[in-house]
Amino acid sequence: MRRITTIAAIALVVLTSCGGNSSSTDTSVVEAPQGKCVPTEKNPFLGLAAITQDFRVHVWTNPNSLKPTVLEKIGEFPFEGNDGLHYSPVESAVISSKDCSIFVGTCCEPVSGITYYRGKETGEWLQLFGRLPEVSPDGELLAIHSYEKLLISSTNEPSIVITEINLPPADEVWVERVKWINGDEVAVSGAKKDGMYVWIARMSDGTLREAFRITKDINQGTGAISGVGFVGTDEMGNIVTQSVTVGERGVNSQFLEYRYLDTYQTFSTTPLPVNAIHYRMSLGRTSFTRAQVLSVWFGNGDPQTVNGQYVWAG
Repeated sequence: MRRITTIAAIALVVLTSCGGNSSSTDTSVVEAPQGKCVPTEKNPFLGLAAITQDFRVHVWTNPNSLKPTVLEKIGEFPFEGNDGLHYSPVESAVISSKDCSIFVGTCCEPVSGITYYRGKETGEWLQLFGRLPEVSPDGELLAIHSYEKLLISSTNEPSIVITEINLPPADEVWVERVKWINGDEVAVSGAKKDGMYVWIARMSDGTLREAFRITKDINQGTGAISGVGFVGTDEMGNIVTQSVTVGERGVNSQFLEYRYLDTYQTFSTTPLPVNAIHYRMSLGRTSFTRAQVLSVWFGNGDPQTVNGQYVWAG
């Protein structure tokens, strides 16, 4: 535990140094959002969702507590009589910073999976067609990957689609991550046969910006695709991606790449622990899972760690 905290603290110092010295002509400082589940230095866990090794979702929605709430079972459990081919376990989860509403994505039966959210009147879990739910920084908008489209709706009425943006054909790209960049743009990370790519979808005009390739060494025919993709943005609005290098024995190294939003050019890199599973920057908070331990910090604050068999957090 002590060693993990030390590594996280070192990474934090380097990240702050890299992000603070960067700028781009098309970026500006993003105003901090306001809401019931916006993380703070006092409670960096607020508004965070995490998934354990046994496919249970933990959420932090109490501003006065650092302890998570464990949700009831959502989706299917592969070790409960399934054949291992057609089950749909929990894959990701996200919380609205505005009102603490929760969206849980499962993958991938039926095709594109199901996203669950609670109905306001009954409190029961309702379903949307699609996976990888992601909420905008202000907590107002929900983006979901639905087969070959990105669907955007209001978090208040998630079943009513506001914007529909076409994505590359499903037989060409496996979508791995969906993440809002700001209140208008959404980054979609995915694997093609010739590498890992990021597409940026713009809600205001319904367009998909030309993709850029993060790496050609990781692709649909290799492992480690979960360790490559869009991570978030720094305090200047520059985008951050995660990548890995692999060798005969698997992953050799993991690192972050800071890129200008307008050109995608990498201007700085930061190493990560080799066994870091999932890394994410959002609302001033950084979180990553490593060896089933969750590390979380806000801004320049000290990391806090929780050992709970965590394999994903966001």
